[in-house]
Amino acid sequence: MSHLGRPDGQPSEKFSLKPVAEELEKLLELKSGDVLFLNDCVGDQVEKTVAEQSGGILTTSIPI
Repeated sequence: MSHLGRPDGQPSEKFSLKPVAEELEKLLELKSGDVLFLNDCVGDQVEKTVAEQSGGILTTSIPI
C-alpha cells in the first residue's frame, strides 16, 4: 500500500504510482505490461481486472 500525495484533494500526474510500476518491471526483468497499473483502487472494474490478471498489479495511490 502506498500514497504519494494528492494536493488539494485532486489527482496529480506528478504523484502517480505509474512510474513505480514501470520501474518494478525493469528491476524484476519483466516485459512491458507485466505489472499492470490501474488508475483506480476500488470499484467493480478494479475487482474484475484483479480477478482476470495473472501478473502483478499496482493501483493508484490509496489515501489513508
